[in-house]
Amino acid sequence: MTPAPHTASACPKPHPEPGPRLAALLTVLAGALLLLLTAALPATAARPTGYGADVPITHRAATPVDAGGRLQVCGTRLCNQHGVPVQLRGMSTHGTQWYAQCLTDASLDALAHDWRADVLRVSTYVQEGGYETDPAHFTAVADRLIRQASDRGLYVIVDWHTLTPGDPMANLDRATRFFTDITSRHKDRVNVLYEIANEPNGVSWSRIKEYAERIIPVIRGNDPDALVLVGTRAWSSFGVSEGADESEVVNDPVDAANIMYTFHFYAASHRDEYLAALSRAADRIPVFVTEFGTQNYAGEGADDFAMSGRYLDLMARKKISWVNWNYSDDHRSGAVFTPGTCAADGPWAGTRSLKPAGVWIRDRIRS
Repeated sequence: MTPAPHTASACPKPHPEPGPRLAALLTVLAGALLLLLTAALPATAARPTGYGADVPITHRAATPVDAGGRLQVCGTRLCNQHGVPVQLRGMSTHGTQWYAQCLTDASLDALAHDWRADVLRVSTYVQEGGYETDPAHFTAVADRLIRQASDRGLYVIVDWHTLTPGDPMANLDRATRFFTDITSRHKDRVNVLYEIANEPNGVSWSRIKEYAERIIPVIRGNDPDALVLVGTRAWSSFGVSEGADESEVVNDPVDAANIMYTFHFYAASHRDEYLAALSRAADRIPVFVTEFGTQNYAGEGADDFAMSGRYLDLMARKKISWVNWNYSDDHRSGAVFTPGTCAADGPWAGTRSLKPAGVWIRDRIRS
């Protein structure tokens, strides 16, 4: 509201000067009031992350984990520690065998404070030069990123990024070792979720279910309350990409509590049939969109922001949490940063280093 012009007729009449004792009392009271007001303001100090960075804590009243605590499944929704449905929004890393240089203290500060994300998905590829080549190294990388994201009050999805071969049972022994190692290190954290198979493909739902019912007890052996995300058939499309639909999961769910089923889409390729399957599934089972892009199924080509917006509108209405692919400077249009950003160590905040998809998704995470 614009204040009224200050006129002579509106000025209050002057009061007599207070006496010395009254003036001293007023000074003391003013000082006490100032101390109380200062204590009530948001902290402006920085808190150490343990990785050499100072993270300002003035950007939010509370971090996502401060606000939500340990997440849980309630009915068909993701809920906070009080049983209230929530929607997480955030970003996925690219494969850490290629783009670990994009995941620094500064870039994660930007994700947490400039982008105001809720969640980071840490993608550990199994093949393609990933975990199978050096399990100790890639476990250590995942461990570091979990710690760094946790320091910033973010939720973390530990993504076991199986892609080829598409049968998750082919990597059962590796998955057992990886999740045993990770859960033993992070079992006391309330902010870690486990995605046990990125995109099963060329394999039946019954086979995926068998895998889930074998690996979930491994995770729960160390972390009984862990929330687990289960991949679905045909590149986590509820089978749509292989001619099926969500009914196979609805009618034959995994025998485990506190789990959600994953759905992936790429808006330029996955049109109304996929959108309808997501909508139907979310009314019957707990769903988490752990990967999506505004481009084609390869994460490249032209952005389809209109179709992407339809998906985001649906997910907002039904409180379906989502993670975008990907937080790197890969040359494909699906990577949010322009090539060379990571080698130059930023800039990470603002839009100068962002591709069109990066600007679009940052704005929707922040909104």
